[in-house]
Amino acid sequence: MNRVQNRSIVFLASGTRGDVQPYVALASELLRRGRHVTIATHASFRALVEQAGVPFALLDANPSDLLTQPRFSAALRVGRNPLHSLRATIKYMREGREWYARLLHSAWVACQSASASLVIGGVPTLWASDIAQALEVPHLFAFLQPMTRTTFFPSALLPTTQSLGRWGNALSYRLIEQAIWLPWRNVINQWRRETLGLPALQASPLRHLHRQTVLYGYSVHVAPQPKDWPMQHHVTGYWFADATDACLSDEVERFLAKKDDVVYIGFGVGSLQRPAVMLQMIGQALAEKQLRAIMLWPQPIPSAQNQNMLFVNNAPHATLFPRVWAAVHHGGAGTTAQAIRAGVPSVVLPAMADQYFWGARVAALGIGPMPIPQHTLTVRRLVETLCVTTQGVAVRARAQTLGMRVRLEDGVNQAVDVITSILSSS
Repeated sequence: MNRVQNRSIVFLASGTRGDVQPYVALASELLRRGRHVTIATHASFRALVEQAGVPFALLDANPSDLLTQPRFSAALRVGRNPLHSLRATIKYMREGREWYARLLHSAWVACQSASASLVIGGVPTLWASDIAQALEVPHLFAFLQPMTRTTFFPSALLPTTQSLGRWGNALSYRLIEQAIWLPWRNVINQWRRETLGLPALQASPLRHLHRQTVLYGYSVHVAPQPKDWPMQHHVTGYWFADATDACLSDEVERFLAKKDDVVYIGFGVGSLQRPAVMLQMIGQALAEKQLRAIMLWPQPIPSAQNQNMLFVNNAPHATLFPRVWAAVHHGGAGTTAQAIRAGVPSVVLPAMADQYFWGARVAALGIGPMPIPQHTLTVRRLVETLCVTTQGVAVRARAQTLGMRVRLEDGVNQAVDVITSILSSS
């Protein structure tokens, strides 16, 4: 075995659980093939990594954690009050700079300690390429949403469900590239100069994405690969890491056993707007449709509970989703993927980032209604979408067919084949 193979492939995973879990799937397969792998992520995900038998390295200061604080609840999203959202976003970025600097430093330490032979990162860790450059090793982008420029649809990080036309679509990528680069540019460039010994960058690391090999961890059946993408950009299929035989709690099992009328309702980290208002609307809609719901709800659990709602802190989606009528969620890449794999319809209520894109794909595939942004949601609109989703025979049939196609894919092995080919050629 050569020197490179004795060193470690390092995944840099920041953000939410949905950003980390797919990398666990890839790392587990690489370990099975005899490769040395490390996942560098935050302390809250340590158990997720180590339970899979993957070596863990610590990343400090997760900027996504800031979004869970009430004062930043309107940041980075379209809301009922755009000015309030803008102010919250500016405050988040100001305070986030210190967190970002700590994150960058810890990532550099982790990659050095692991003797990285290949550095892999996604949207929350676009600067992974800087570390690879400093270490003089290959770098690979592994994304969970489309990031390569195309004229066929606008950037997946744009809060819209509509095409902007060929020129508008192409321009949207340049705008988003700058939007996710400029707020952190000074922090990153200072780190490049003082820690990595590299010159400052003048443009986003995504500027030359079309020249690189890129992995995409979603299904071509859900979002087909555009014809104007480079051949070395691979849409492999989803990277599922969870165990489909994970057990549900006794409380959830009892709730499911009562009647066959349960939907799932849950929102990702930092993706729930107006919790009290949302809870009230959900309760009214469930009562009108005579449905019950398993609610994945942030702490604290509401004190005024309803027999039609079961509030839980967590539940394995892979086990739960095949047993519900529909999934009502924020449209995060991971939650949408789990609902699709389970073959159940989705009602997508987006708040930020790629949630609008995945909601639009759900509607285009006929496995759910058009997404309803959370700030425009009403009880009547929620009732109407629940009616279409839970009672639509055609919707359910399409969801089941798509789920079968996705379950037949082997995205993990396809992606790992690309990763090992990069190592072999380096």
